[in-house]
Amino acid sequence: MAAPVMHVLSAAVLLGLFFLPSSMAAHNILYGGEKLYADGYLVNGDYYFGMQFDCALVLYHHVEEEDQVLWSSPTNGVAKDCFAQFQDNGNLVIINSENQDVIWASNTNALEGQSILVLQRDGKVVIYGDRLWTRPQLKTADSKGAVVIADKGHNDAPTNRKIAMAVTNN
Repeated sequence: MAAPVMHVLSAAVLLGLFFLPSSMAAHNILYGGEKLYADGYLVNGDYYFGMQFDCALVLYHHVEEEDQVLWSSPTNGVAKDCFAQFQDNGNLVIINSENQDVIWASNTNALEGQSILVLQRDGKVVIYGDRLWTRPQLKTADSKGAVVIADKGHNDAPTNRKIAMAVTNN
């Protein structure tokens, strides 16, 4: 099982590096154990994903001198000093620096050391590994897009997730 995961990771890293100028490649990826502190951001083109001083992890799109929030963690104001960490097991967490409590998690567990978090050129934040996570996500059937998760195993547990997203700008 480790070999297919490594192939996915290798392909994801190569694709990310192939489609990005070399000066941007290091600024849009988090590897296991890496952290984003307050006012720290991943950047890719007009998109940036970062930790704010109010403990919110936010994905922005900079359009016409204005920052549009595409997604935000539900942690705004929960604490005063936080950081986001992409753990070695593929889980993205927000940690209160004062007491080290996890105040939010993506709940994406992967094999140890076999996942990466990427801010893509299209503005999606994706965790690649044996499971996938992406933001922004769609909330309901009446929202402005759709997320499709396919290829579930016989017990309806995800075995190989494939996520596609379609969003309209209404």
